[in-house]
Amino acid sequence: MIRAVIFDMDGVVTDSERLGFEAITEAGRAQKIDIPHDFIVSTMGMTFDRSYDMYRKNFPGLDYEKMMRHYYAYMADLAAKGRMPLMKGVREMLDALDEKKLPRALASSSRGEIVRAYLKSNGIYARFTRIISGEMCAHSKPDPEIFLTAAGALDVKPEDCLVLEDSLNGVRA
Repeated sequence: MIRAVIFDMDGVVTDSERLGFEAITEAGRAQKIDIPHDFIVSTMGMTFDRSYDMYRKNFPGLDYEKMMRHYYAYMADLAAKGRMPLMKGVREMLDALDEKKLPRALASSSRGEIVRAYLKSNGIYARFTRIISGEMCAHSKPDPEIFLTAAGALDVKPEDCLVLEDSLNGVRA
């Protein structure tokens, strides 16, 4: 029986994945490095700390820290300007969960400051019972730690949670 719902953020609650692709692609091009779309997809759902080795191995000339500074600045600017769109149906889903009085958590590999900025810019931060961000867990997706942490924070057994996830690494978790 479903007693709680756990949401991923990027690509499930916010349309940040599409915009993140743009930011990473642009950051690579600024360093004269073409980062293929499929490669970026393979890192989706991971923390940037976890994907660091993958980038370093595949793009040895890439200044990863510079790329991440660009990414965070780009995404923070969108959130600050209220241009981080929600995915279609998110508000309706939250309304339905309110009607059923089901608790919900947001479990994102993104940093807490980014999660808060995206949710607050859309006026839905307070609609989540608990928020778990990437730095709150020792292991990144595809490890299930973030979802287990979210279930624990909701005081619900993991098997009684519905997880809404879109990335391959998140589904594996």
